[in-house]
Amino acid sequence: MQSPTRIELDFLRATFGGVEDFEGCAVHALPPFADSTLINSASIEGKIAIIKRGLSTISEKARAAAAAGAMGVIIVNWADRLDQFGSAEENNPPIPVVCVKQQDALDHLKDG
Repeated sequence: MQSPTRIELDFLRATFGGVEDFEGCAVHALPPFADSTLINSASIEGKIAIIKRGLSTISEKARAAAAAGAMGVIIVNWADRLDQFGSAEENNPPIPVVCVKQQDALDHLKDG
């Protein structure tokens, strides 16, 4: 089995969730927008969930990832820019949530 490749990407941290740095293996969420219960929760548990922006709020995406056992969330923006996400919701999960540029995700974020 091949070891994971370490990559570093530019990101913006959400104004909610954990603030600690995190690293680990990343897995694309299924469904990719995390707009419902994740069907690959066994693959996501203990890893970083890669989730596409759109169809639901960032908080809902983070809650779906946390419910699946993710240690953090990478939101892939729909544009090639960084956006900082906030939330007025009260039940945000404590896991870190960051935004990355779409092109960076396409170039570098693979499962594993």
